[in-house]
Amino acid sequence: MVGRPPVLFDAATPTIAEGKNRLALSKGVPVAEGLLIDAEGRPTTDPAKLYEGGALTGLGGALGGHKGWGYGLASALIGGLSMIDDPRPTSGGTMRPPADWESKLAGAFMIVIDPGRFGDPGAYAEAVASVAAAAYRVPAAGGSSGVRVPGDPELAAREERRATGIAIPASTWELLAEIAERTGVALPA
Repeated sequence: MVGRPPVLFDAATPTIAEGKNRLALSKGVPVAEGLLIDAEGRPTTDPAKLYEGGALTGLGGALGGHKGWGYGLASALIGGLSMIDDPRPTSGGTMRPPADWESKLAGAFMIVIDPGRFGDPGAYAEAVASVAAAAYRVPAAGGSSGVRVPGDPELAAREERRATGIAIPASTWELLAEIAERTGVALPA
């Protein structure tokens, strides 16, 4: 049972990750309702509105969005430690710095825990595998393909991308090229 992949939880604190919004923009498709507001605070499905002074909505929606906003602020402040000495920071390499960048702070915030600091890591791996196996035994909700454990979608995407490659929109490639040039990193052909 221990041979299962690790359970990895990666989540954005707004209702949509900025990178997913940028991908929708680069593909020229709208995002789902409820994910963005424009500069005047009106709901929008136009991903370009985010970069025109709009905002991502907070995780939790109208009822609990303050919690998502709080998580987001805490994550940005802690993640912002990674950009203190960067003269032209990017938030994960996706957003261009806005004109009022001095009022912005972003970065990646991760918690990595070594189970061996608490006890036998093998026993813990067995317990995690057992919990995951129990989750898979829960009947699927109507219209669902089944229960997934955090990390499962990413593992499936990894396997697919190994087989078929990674499609990168031209606009995303151009942004990566700008960052690579600024940092002196060569891009692959």
